[in-house]
Amino acid sequence: MHSSLTGFILDSWYTTNRSTTLFAIGKAIDGSTFGLVEKRFPLRFFIRSSDLERARTVLKQGICYWESTALTTMDLESVIAIMPFSRRSLQTLTEDLARLYVRTYEADMEFSNRILMEHGIHRLVTLEGRSLSGKLVDNRFINPSLLPAKEPIIPPLLTLVIDIETDRDASELYAASLVDLRGEIEEIFVVANQNLGMHVHNCKDEKDLLEKFKNRIIDIDPDIITGWNVIDFDFATLNKLFRKFHIPFVIGRTDEEAYYRKGDNWGESHISIRGRQILDGLQLVRHSLNQFEDYRLNTVANEILGRGKILQQEEWEDAPEAIEKTYREDLPSFCEYCLEDSRLVRDILLKQDLIQLTAQRAVSTGLSIERAWRSVAAFDFIYTSQLRKKMMVAPTNGVDQIKNFGAPGGLVMEPVTGHHQNILVFDFKSLYPSLIRTFNLDPLANIAAKKLPEEKVICAPNGEKFSREKTILPPLLDHLHSKRNLAKKEGDQLRSFTFKIIMNSFYGVMGSAACRFRCGNLAGAVTGFGQHFLSKTRSWFEEQGYKVLYGDTDSLFIDIQCEPDKTPDEIRAIEDELSKRANKAIEFIIKEEYQLESKLELEFEKFYKHLIFPPARARIGARAKSYAGLRISNNREKLEIIGLEAIRSDWTKIAQEFQRTLLTMLFSGDDSSSIEKHIQNLITNLKKGLLDEELIYRKRIRKPLSSYTKTTPPHVRAARQLPRQVSVVRYLITIDGPQPLGFVKSPLDYNHYIEKQLKPIAESLGAFGGFNPSICSPRPIQETLFDF
Repeated sequence: MHSSLTGFILDSWYTTNRSTTLFAIGKAIDGSTFGLVEKRFPLRFFIRSSDLERARTVLKQGICYWESTALTTMDLESVIAIMPFSRRSLQTLTEDLARLYVRTYEADMEFSNRILMEHGIHRLVTLEGRSLSGKLVDNRFINPSLLPAKEPIIPPLLTLVIDIETDRDASELYAASLVDLRGEIEEIFVVANQNLGMHVHNCKDEKDLLEKFKNRIIDIDPDIITGWNVIDFDFATLNKLFRKFHIPFVIGRTDEEAYYRKGDNWGESHISIRGRQILDGLQLVRHSLNQFEDYRLNTVANEILGRGKILQQEEWEDAPEAIEKTYREDLPSFCEYCLEDSRLVRDILLKQDLIQLTAQRAVSTGLSIERAWRSVAAFDFIYTSQLRKKMMVAPTNGVDQIKNFGAPGGLVMEPVTGHHQNILVFDFKSLYPSLIRTFNLDPLANIAAKKLPEEKVICAPNGEKFSREKTILPPLLDHLHSKRNLAKKEGDQLRSFTFKIIMNSFYGVMGSAACRFRCGNLAGAVTGFGQHFLSKTRSWFEEQGYKVLYGDTDSLFIDIQCEPDKTPDEIRAIEDELSKRANKAIEFIIKEEYQLESKLELEFEKFYKHLIFPPARARIGARAKSYAGLRISNNREKLEIIGLEAIRSDWTKIAQEFQRTLLTMLFSGDDSSSIEKHIQNLITNLKKGLLDEELIYRKRIRKPLSSYTKTTPPHVRAARQLPRQVSVVRYLITIDGPQPLGFVKSPLDYNHYIEKQLKPIAESLGAFGGFNPSICSPRPIQETLFDF
């Protein structure tokens, strides 16, 4: 039957048995599932035509054939297409050609990605042709027409969260839970024989649990399976247990068993389940804008949801023992514990909208959902797709790369120490993408410039040259920029954010060793132009009579030197006028110096009624990237702190709150006597032991404790007193040194907290408030025993 279907390609792969066959499985807009079998395209890579004679010795009959093409390299030399008959032949040929110093192109490109790329398909596809009903999918297409979908509509993707509970060694399975993101499914499978409710499936043993759990997943038929550390633990354990009981680990949309590959490092393992995508919720959260003390489920859930695991434990406590005890002695609580773990992951993903964000990124980059957050792979796919439209091939990674040098960072200006009033902050909107758009900072333009006369090239501050003729990145970024603006206009914050992070990633990717288009000098051209125009803009503001207090990469802090009682409307008029005039000045400079149209846009970012740049600890200069201000937005005041102790996790809560309170009092105009009285009361309460819970240090342990040999920092000394190593140690300073929570045996050293936590903050702000910071000097105090 001939039919047409539009949908989202979830999974794609290929085989080379007799012929190269592309397989794909996806979800249609109408909610049905489809499979694709495509046999018309061969494996293929390229070499330069000029290298053919030298390559003939390894291009043997029986392992490949070759043909001429209309394609060229980026430096416009024609290429020959080599078609190997198998994966092994492909690998052998590329290795043999490398030994002959024959450059290859796209030899490392994944076959299914290449087919989608060459058809302009970014996961959303329209299939037209003969279709058949399938056993594990609703429709099967054989060699259909492959067309990019006209509308960027992502079908609803059914997402299932799973969690398993085992013994200490992960050798015995107690239970497995699953919930879906729609809130329709909440179930748990447990080895038990007890009536525990509608959502509990009793299983007579582990084998029975595995079979029922497997069949339920197949019955639900999810598009995405996720969980917390789901690949490195849950699927690694399930893979082992399915093999132990000789149960085929088939839970996908084909008859193939799931394939698990353990990675060399945490987070590098992979599970392939045909027709479905596996996402680690923990890894997804790392791509959100939130920062956490650690990435344990309990920590993240408490931060985002305000609730955590049912069995609350310290990291150093024996969690497996507690779980096993609950399983043996309180089965209803155990089931609720396991089910709640899945609910927590579901609610975190929903609250952060991470599944939709990942799917949107997959559509924007052309990668699968599983690989959507890989910036280098995304850039490779997008850029190579555009190269093909120009009838060009991309280099195999590591081939034809321009010699690299380190790229300088953004310009950071010396802050003007002090307490300032009425400060406007201006920011270059998407600075690096705007510079790429303006100056054609593009790998292809960089190569083309080497054959052009001076009048046809643009010279960057670092000496790197680029063709004036628009190539790939500028038009691509123009397109993404317009799509982002449209998404913002339509109120689609998800799509807007997706386009933003893709655009902003391009600069960093071009400096990455993993990118096939890497060029450190190109990345240096971007940052060089950034420094150049931040300095030019600073000079313009100063020429207008304003004082520039600070600048960092893409922003400038301007003291408009007006009366303190300016109204919000008057301030808005000033910032609007300055933005317009500054942008006209930048346009003029770019037109005069480079004969180009500016894509840079300086915009007003925020207004501080009060702003403090504290001095450096050594009292020489100021601290870069560290300031605090009273920000006014929509006629509301908000204390904003950047880089200071109040927002640093390695400072105690008492220090953080102390700094916040001092800043609030300073910005409110409190006199010095009021501030000193507050400090004295705080120290009195500290000495009385009333603030002990605010004295806890928190520090990550990033290496095995045994690796600390030359020095032993306080947090390591504390961590070594625990029964087992932890990822984050919480400890207090006592008169006998650091001691971890739960093991505090000595009186607290209050002098330490006054000297090392309160005094530095008082000293940094004392000059601005007129108070005497010496009242924070430690004095003899009575020792008290603190016991958690």
